Amino acid sequence: MIASLGELRARVPSSDARLLARVCLKLGYWKQAVAQQAPEQAREAAQREVLQCFSDAVQANGRSAKTWHAWGMANAECVKRAATLERRQSHLLTALDALQHAIAASAAAETETVQDVLTLLNL
Repeated sequence: MIASLGELRARVPSSDARLLARVCLKLGYWKQAVAQQAPEQAREAAQREVLQCFSDAVQANGRSAKTWHAWGMANAECVKRAATLERRQSHLLTALDALQHAIAASAAAETETVQDVLTLLNL
C-alpha cells in the first residue's frame, strides 16, 4: 500500500506524468471535499494539503488546463479566507498566474475557458 503522495510520485515513471497529474487532481478534489466538512480549526491544514496536491498536479503536467484551473481556483478560494494581507497577496498572485496559464492551455486545447476568465475578473 502506498502511504503518501511522495511515495506514489517516486513509483510513477516520468513517462506517466499525465497519470500522476490526474491522481494528484483526484486526491486534491477529494481532500477539498473533506476539508469543507472539517471543523474550522482543521480547515487551514486541510487547505494546505489541497494546495499541495494541485501544485503537484501542475508540476507533473504543466500543459494541462485542468491542473492549472484547479491550482488557480484553490488559490482564489484561499484569497477569500486569508487572515493576513501578506497571505492574501501571495494567494492572489498565484491564482492570477494559474488562471492565466489555464486560459492559455484551454485555448491551445480549444476547450471552455469561461469560468477561468470570470474568476480572473472577480479577483
